[in-house]
Amino acid sequence: MSPAEMSNQNFLWGVSTSAYQIEGAHDEDGRTPSIWDTFSHTPGKVANNDNGDVACDHYHLWESDLDLMAGLGVQGYRFSVSWSRFLSNGVTRNPKGIDFYNRLVDGLLKRNIKPFLTLYHWDLPKEFYDDRGGWLNPDVPKYFADYAAEVAKELGDRVATIATLNEPLVCSDEGYGRGTHAPGHKSYKEACVAAYHLLKAHGLGIRAMRSIRPQVPLGIVLNMNELTPVSSSSEDEAAWKRFYAYHNELYAHPIFFGRYPENLSSYLRENMPPITVEDSKLFSQPLDFVGINYYMRIQIKAGSNPPNFCETPKAVLPTTDMGWEIYPEGLKSLLLWVHNTYHPKSIYITENGAGLHDTWDGKSQIVADPRRVDYLKRHVRAAWEAKESGVPLNGFFCWSFLDNFEWGYGYAKRFGIVHIDYPTKKRIPKESYFLWKNYASGKLKP
Repeated sequence: MSPAEMSNQNFLWGVSTSAYQIEGAHDEDGRTPSIWDTFSHTPGKVANNDNGDVACDHYHLWESDLDLMAGLGVQGYRFSVSWSRFLSNGVTRNPKGIDFYNRLVDGLLKRNIKPFLTLYHWDLPKEFYDDRGGWLNPDVPKYFADYAAEVAKELGDRVATIATLNEPLVCSDEGYGRGTHAPGHKSYKEACVAAYHLLKAHGLGIRAMRSIRPQVPLGIVLNMNELTPVSSSSEDEAAWKRFYAYHNELYAHPIFFGRYPENLSSYLRENMPPITVEDSKLFSQPLDFVGINYYMRIQIKAGSNPPNFCETPKAVLPTTDMGWEIYPEGLKSLLLWVHNTYHPKSIYITENGAGLHDTWDGKSQIVADPRRVDYLKRHVRAAWEAKESGVPLNGFFCWSFLDNFEWGYGYAKRFGIVHIDYPTKKRIPKESYFLWKNYASGKLKP
């Protein structure tokens, strides 16, 4: 079956971005700071002390970006809304910010591209952090539900789907446990509290949106990877089970089953706030889809450090420039696991791509990125095999449409299928752009 035939069966080719990584215009038209504005302006937190103040300047260049996307021929664009651009200080409707997203959605529809909206891609309004620590504050899930309702009212009549959270594990683990992301805390006890409040925000957000736009497909985006023990020893097997419960199941189990996974470490079991009967119902409301972000395989061995009492040895297979082990076979097995474990109605690959070095010579019309082309081909093939095995896979979104601000790595890492010359903001398509165009048009089979 070709991609063109697949499109007729509700399969979609798309690209993804997120607000803080591409928009820029950090203090324009009523936008107020997020925790990433604060974090990226704290010396030493981001490589080269980069920040997202300008990023790709998508806020000003969005129309030409959408034209470039239309030339790609994709059927869907997954983007996130900046909470503090839509609602100044996280609570007050901001007409100019809202107008930007209305124009963006209308511009996508004009170009026959379906808008796939994500409410939260890590850029929590600064005011909520200043007031009792952001996701440590039990009131923030209620504010999130209010925000979700406002977005649903404004844009829900025109978007294809709305996802509540992007990669909540990264928010709690890297933001509150490891401290490598905003707000930069280093306490796994706090990470447990943040995780519970993120689950509550998801549930309250779904409930709020369903009451306003019951026809809009709603879901969540989870980051999962292929995880394997380094040996068959009982110690490594047990460590792998603990890590699997944390990395792949900590959010999925409450969302689909209303409970925490059984194999969480003793440390996590002791520090995760209990899920009440009411919580269980709130967290596990029916979803229309789940998005899966997949990038790598991680090997696990026994270790002594909480929260999971395990270690992740150095990769043994080739890696991307991020140090992430390239293992496309893992995408197939992961999709089958998600399907067989949770039975979601619909699955999208909402992110998959490679952080790899590429350069522009200042003259060429195309940037060569053969390693990214190979990476994407292999992962598309693995995803297609999962679909052919019965997984309800309805779309594949490449990460990312544009090179962008890559969080703690600043602008040092490139994931885009479009190269950004940051001094001039010039966009130059890469070889991978044309690969994706061929998939989207049906000229190339998976």
